[in-house]
Amino acid sequence: MQIEVVKATIEQKPLLANLLELYAYDFTEFCDFDIGDDGFYGYENLLLYWTESTRFPYLIYVDKKIAGFILVQKGSPISDDKTVWDISEFFVMKRYKRYGVGTAAALKIWGQFNGSWQVRVLQDNNVACKFWLQAIKKFTSVSPAKTEVTIKGEDWNIYRFESKERKVVRHESNEQLIPNTTYKITVDHNPSQADNDALMEGLITSYEREMNETRDKEFSVFLKNNLGEIFGGIQAHFDTESVYIDVLWIDDKFRKKGFGTKLLNAAELEAKKNGCVFSTLDTWDFQAEHFYLKNGYEPLGEIKKYWREHSRIFLRKVL
Repeated sequence: MQIEVVKATIEQKPLLANLLELYAYDFTEFCDFDIGDDGFYGYENLLLYWTESTRFPYLIYVDKKIAGFILVQKGSPISDDKTVWDISEFFVMKRYKRYGVGTAAALKIWGQFNGSWQVRVLQDNNVACKFWLQAIKKFTSVSPAKTEVTIKGEDWNIYRFESKERKVVRHESNEQLIPNTTYKITVDHNPSQADNDALMEGLITSYEREMNETRDKEFSVFLKNNLGEIFGGIQAHFDTESVYIDVLWIDDKFRKKGFGTKLLNAAELEAKKNGCVFSTLDTWDFQAEHFYLKNGYEPLGEIKKYWREHSRIFLRKVL
């Protein structure tokens, strides 16, 4: 999925006006907008995004298809702060929601404009509040400052954070190879756990350095008896947005008794406590696809004949 955020031209003003109609209609769930006599909601300030130097209109594309828009302005419409960046309007079409499009688009915009930012969200819009919190945390790695205000009888959350210049630094090692030491490629059919750990640690450390990201956090959920014996469990890891279920196993005699669902629910609850909004996993066509579908997961993709005649199936759930 290719997500692009492109500045809209004046020729695309009618396109943005049409998208704003969809946006306004969606927003009537939270605000009492009256439609005009011409059958349109309208957006009075739209032209200003091409005539004022402090306003910036953007279109969101997914795989070259229109998916939404972002209107950005410099200067707060609710205070005297003329230096803060403000997202005036933000819209992603329903067919593209829950696929990370909104988060990716927001991060692209925040990365373009350095300085202080604010995002205004109606408190009654719980989905939007959750979305903006996780998006900002993904961008800054910390939770934003929040202020609660009442504007014209409506309660709003104002999230504030900083966008700092981000430089991608390519690290090159200055270390020299040890003199009088030979290096060779070996194949090991019985590698030690220490060797495997060293390989994985090197990969993760390199990723952290190149992407300026902290490593994912691991956790497990177990089904145990009072003697501490394990009869099932989940191994998982999560980042700032998603939890990844790596392993789910149930002892044969405990299957079809609801323990699998209970383990999955416990892992998802733990992920939500840590700010995750998605749960992602994969399975085989001969394994637990129907179990995951029954528990609210939706197919993301499938690799046919991944192993012999069997397909590997990828699924995701919105938490």
